[in-house]
Amino acid sequence: MSNNVISDDEGNFIRECTQLGLSSSLKLQQEKSKQRQEELKLQIELCKLNSFMDEANIKKRKLEESCLQIVSDSKVQKTIRKTEICDDVIGKILEYLHRDLELFKYLGVSKQFQRIILEKSKHLIIEFERKIFPPYQLPNVESLTFFSDFEHKEQNQFITKCVNIKHLFIERMDFKNDGPGDNTVDFKFKKPSIESIVINVSHNHFVLRDRNLFNLKKLEMWEPYAIDMDNVINNYTYTLQILSLKELRKVDITPILNLPLLCSLELEGLNENQVISILNTSKKLEILKVDIDEAPSVIGLIEPDTKSILNLKYLNVSNGYSNFTGKLWKYNFSNLKALKIDVFNDDWKFFSTNNTFSNLEIFKYESYSNESVTANLGKCKNLKNLKHLSLHFFETACLDYGIFQKQKFKHLKSLLICGCRSSFICNLAQIEDLNNLKILRVIIDNETDLINLTKSNVFAMLKYLGIRYDHAYPQEFFENLSSNFKQLVELDCGFKNYEEIELLRKYHPINLRIITINKNEMQSLGYKILSNWKEIAWKDKPIKSYIDHKLEKIESTIASQILSRDF
Repeated sequence: MSNNVISDDEGNFIRECTQLGLSSSLKLQQEKSKQRQEELKLQIELCKLNSFMDEANIKKRKLEESCLQIVSDSKVQKTIRKTEICDDVIGKILEYLHRDLELFKYLGVSKQFQRIILEKSKHLIIEFERKIFPPYQLPNVESLTFFSDFEHKEQNQFITKCVNIKHLFIERMDFKNDGPGDNTVDFKFKKPSIESIVINVSHNHFVLRDRNLFNLKKLEMWEPYAIDMDNVINNYTYTLQILSLKELRKVDITPILNLPLLCSLELEGLNENQVISILNTSKKLEILKVDIDEAPSVIGLIEPDTKSILNLKYLNVSNGYSNFTGKLWKYNFSNLKALKIDVFNDDWKFFSTNNTFSNLEIFKYESYSNESVTANLGKCKNLKNLKHLSLHFFETACLDYGIFQKQKFKHLKSLLICGCRSSFICNLAQIEDLNNLKILRVIIDNETDLINLTKSNVFAMLKYLGIRYDHAYPQEFFENLSSNFKQLVELDCGFKNYEEIELLRKYHPINLRIITINKNEMQSLGYKILSNWKEIAWKDKPIKSYIDHKLEKIESTIASQILSRDF
């Protein structure tokens, strides 16, 4: 596959084309128009659908011809008479052809055909504000997405036409009342089918008091105003299992504590006492993401329930104030699989005294402390099952690597360290228990440490190596890569000039297949050399780290398991 194609391959779109045998005929390298891209995506989906069918259902997929060619109304009608329209194909048509109902104007099809498509659709995406909502009910729509602001009354009318809607997603809600009022909005549903409501950005107050909400399992809102909790958490929404309320200034957690089925909670604007109350009361919680940015009052301090084992599997804690007592770490975390700590002070001394993290597999720690960070990892106990570790310090940290000597991290697969002296990294290269590492990402600040790191055979099993080094890479570095990193598949070193690319081409590890670069910093000649290196695929530097993807995946997996359960 051509390298310049891979570089623009967002979401593996072009790779899918190649696997389906489409790339040579469609000439994606030269085709950049948005309309053509959308048509190609539709063709991919249709090819996928056709590849998973038995003969009995093949006739249901014949809509491909009319849709791809965007043919006349008469030919479309002729196709409809001969075929039974398939729901998933229809959904892909609406999703990929500009995701807007107004597209029907340009297809030249009849209102009858529009109605057939809409009534068969399970997933509708409305991207632009157009007053073209159909006057009839849409009984098959399960998922409805709005990507733009709408007048709330019209939006509600359209929602009620989707009589069996399960999932409602609104990208942005900025409704303003023309007359007197406080920009309060509510939602009305035709039947008790709604299971999830997600609103990404909002400038409105919400009222959820519809009698058809009693099957609601998931509620996510981004709400900059102080929410009246009684309008959101009440007898109509008591079945909530997943609740996320972001950008809150202050939170009344009392209604939340009364949710009997709550398993996942994300809140901001809390104090330490409130977090302790949540953990003491909500025993079913499996996911907890909290931002602790207020100090609790001295009166009425709450003690944690240390007798019971928490059900938590993922804990994400951000702490923004300096008087954190560390009571949170007194709980028993024996069921915890993933932990992320994001602090603005040296909070490590509290965490390191807990001995109940025996099943922890993913750990990410970030510190924004303005003081010298001294995190004595050697005091942490019982982390023997840890598989993925990320340490990120925003000021240079004096890090004790004793934990790596004492813990025997034989299961550790990925290690990402940022913000500590590179001599610490070189010390790690002497610890043989790290020889099962597959992923390593570090920052090196001098050539001596760079060479010493690549001389070690401890990291010989690495599949991915990421190094941030702000100087020119010497030839010895590339020679060491070739001789000591024979299993390496992906390399991310921020190469910027053609000399480094030429050295890498000469001394590259035998299994190297992917090089990550920053396209904005790469010199044109180095870019050309990479493009002509047929055995190597190159890609732009990803925004999210490997650990962030692992955390998102485990959170998504747990959430899916929660929603799949019966009440």
